[in-house]
Amino acid sequence: VALAAALRAQGRRDEGLRVLDELAARGVGAIDAGVRATYLAGDGDARSVRREAARASAASPDLAGFQAVLLAYLGDVEYAARLAAKAPAGSAAQAQVEALTLWRRGDPVEAISRLAALEERDPWPTFGLPPSYLVAVVSLESGDPREAAAAAARFRRLAPRGLWRGWAYPTSLLVSARAHERMGEWEWARADADALLALWARADPDLPLLAEARALRARLGRK
Repeated sequence: VALAAALRAQGRRDEGLRVLDELAARGVGAIDAGVRATYLAGDGDARSVRREAARASAASPDLAGFQAVLLAYLGDVEYAARLAAKAPAGSAAQAQVEALTLWRRGDPVEAISRLAALEERDPWPTFGLPPSYLVAVVSLESGDPREAAAAAARFRRLAPRGLWRGWAYPTSLLVSARAHERMGEWEWARADADALLALWARADPDLPLLAEARALRARLGRK
């Protein structure tokens, strides 16, 4: 699983998925639908994640909270709410789903406020995504590049953990590069973009966000 996460971080998405498929074929118990849902969330395709998440939560209700966070992050807030209802009341996963639902329904300010409170309470929850990562994504999309860059940096300072980090870490570099670009901080933006493209030197040609990263670096080269 760690190998799959490392391959994913390098943009070798298909190779990492084959690793998981091989483990599943050998009967390794940890390679279940929940693992696949987590891995596939990096593609941004809510439908494939929902399919795997439904299987995972049916097999193990304990997984429902984390799967709900992934789906809310991807925008499938209705199904995320159904899964979150199976999680322990007051859990970090439920709170993250509620905050992400606010974001997806047009209230990013309240969403960021709730996520920031969650980060202060527990920056590295066992179930759910690190709030700093979510603050970075929501802040960038809501027009606050300074907070987006700061939150992305906080996220990258956390100790590595989790299969999902294979896609969240490179995404945080892209978020940071875009944020610095919007602020006119060209040197910082170029550093983030260069770090990402170096990480993705062997990435799948059709990897989501690769074309965007290259286009961003080309723009920055003219600054």
